[in-house]
Amino acid sequence: MRFARTKVEAIKTAIYATLFHSISTVRKSQHFKCLTGKDSWCFFQADLARGEVPGPLVKHVKTPLKETHLAKIMPIYQRLASNELLQRCMRCVTQNATESLHSIVWKICSKETSATLRRVTIAVCDAVCEFNFGTKNH
Repeated sequence: MRFARTKVEAIKTAIYATLFHSISTVRKSQHFKCLTGKDSWCFFQADLARGEVPGPLVKHVKTPLKETHLAKIMPIYQRLASNELLQRCMRCVTQNATESLHSIVWKICSKETSATLRRVTIAVCDAVCEFNFGTKNH
């Protein structure tokens, strides 16, 4: 349970990192919650880890948010980062059955190559059976 609590806190930090990263400005850096290290998704933290001066904000943050919008957006982030929601996600149960079914279909019939209607229909039927009844590994 302790591990799960730690993981929930890490996820919560990552959720808020996306918000603060987006409202960061040249005058007021807001990258304190962003993942650190050379492989960070945050250009600012990655540049710091490499010992470089962080690149221009305009080049890296494609859709910056104004801090004045923070009050309106924060309740959405608070709901996304609620302990109740994150604890449910920790069970690793698929939240969206349709997406799960789609993944089975595309595992059988790849989206990368062209397929006939008959092939896709068979893949869908096969996927529905697998989804409903599960697979048996012998």
